[in-house]
Amino acid sequence: MRRLCTRLVLSCLTIVLVLSVVGCAHYPVNQPLAQVDPSSGYRGRLSENEKKSDDIFLFLAFSGGGTRAAAFSYGLLESLRDTEVTLNGKRHACLTR
Repeated sequence: MRRLCTRLVLSCLTIVLVLSVVGCAHYPVNQPLAQVDPSSGYRGRLSENEKKSDDIFLFLAFSGGGTRAAAFSYGLLESLRDTEVTLNGKRHACLTR
């Protein structure tokens, strides 16, 4: 009986040790870019469109990777979609202009 208890305690300690080590695992580090192409990617000058008005320039950047951050960003985009602005006497949805 004593031997069974000792074996059980050792098994539990082994499991705790393994789970502790696995919990400290490190994520892979991103490799640095070898070359940057300034004519592609997310650049403000690439989004220029001659059909759009120059009166408003709205650039959005969202941060965070969790559920709350995603819900906040989605709610903000919905609110901007429903917000109207007046440009040159015409009403437009904020995100379409």
